[in-house]
Amino acid sequence: MIYFDNSATTKPSSACVLAMSDAMSQNFANASSLHSAGVLAHKHIDLAKKSVADAIGATSAEILLGPGGTFLNNLAIKSAVMALRRRGNKIVVSSIEHPSVSETVESLKSEGFEVVYCDPRDLDSFKTAIDKNTILVTCMLVNNETGLVLPAAFLKSVITAADSPALLHIDAVQAFGKIPVNVKKLGCDFLTVSAHKINGPKGIGALYVKRGVRTFPVIHGGEQEGSVIPGTYNTPAAAGFKAAVDELKYPVTTLKNFILTLLHAWVSLIL
Repeated sequence: MIYFDNSATTKPSSACVLAMSDAMSQNFANASSLHSAGVLAHKHIDLAKKSVADAIGATSAEILLGPGGTFLNNLAIKSAVMALRRRGNKIVVSSIEHPSVSETVESLKSEGFEVVYCDPRDLDSFKTAIDKNTILVTCMLVNNETGLVLPAAFLKSVITAADSPALLHIDAVQAFGKIPVNVKKLGCDFLTVSAHKINGPKGIGALYVKRGVRTFPVIHGGEQEGSVIPGTYNTPAAAGFKAAVDELKYPVTTLKNFILTLLHAWVSLIL
């Protein structure tokens, strides 16, 4: 089979699979447990956060790990409107967002929020829409269907020029690993990435939350991630995520794994 659907998901790399297997067999303890095995398992969480943070120009303290891009987009959007709902009710969004963004902002209409959609190819449409009543601007960096690069990198300056209190959320799920992504240059308050788009495992992603920006849980039931994303840590997925991110930073590792995979296939054919 020749696989051409990498925009939907990618095959986990050899390094990812190896890291996950090791975590499942050797570091299987609950990462929230206080005993030595739990502390050792939690290192996978810490190391994954550091790798993601280094890759996007953030700090580990600004990274939350969660069950993928859809959950984390929901968390960012709902946190933003809860934090600023007393300062306005307008949400500005591009018209070609992933359903995890578009359906989330649509659901907020019933709570009294106004949603304004902008042409993703026209920065002026955002300039017209963003004002002092805007509390959230959300825009993907690269579209998952067409590959269009949206004007997300310019939106912070538009928010500032409008004297708007708006927080900026960028969905970088499709961009991360393909084009440079740096939260400082983007000026965003939230940024979402997902492991399975970069040869990592499904079921885990990361949300950058700028220091000082508040987050609110959308589910309850535990103290993980500061009680914002409760539930037992997916330690193997975190290990695989770290391995995939590290391969983005060190492409020679990716080449090495590719060569090893070819050699393994060749040996298998001979045997």
